[in-house]
Amino acid sequence: MTKYLYERENNWPYASFESTSHNGLLQCKQLAELLPHGSGINGDWKIKKIGKRFVCSNTYEAMDENGSYCHNYDFTAYYQLYNGKFEYIKLNFHGQHEYVCCGFGLIEYLSDTLAILN
Repeated sequence: MTKYLYERENNWPYASFESTSHNGLLQCKQLAELLPHGSGINGDWKIKKIGKRFVCSNTYEAMDENGSYCHNYDFTAYYQLYNGKFEYIKLNFHGQHEYVCCGFGLIEYLSDTLAILN
């Protein structure tokens, strides 16, 4: 697989891309420009194009009611290109549990946030 490293124009963390084609890398870059960053999604996006799907992994840094970071949640979002737009398919929370101090409603929040791209 071809690997490519790309820095976004506004200099937030790097995103890495993997695809077997140049066109796939360009599509990964387009998706990276649409994916959210901030409000807890503070890590590097890792985007792989596998077949027709885009597999996007990151970490959500949760805060407790005192404003302190308390838990990190790894997640993977899946997208596909449909009629020229990226369509959200699903979220994988990797079997993690939402901690009471910071995770209430996190899966719904991430699903809602990641579903609105175009």
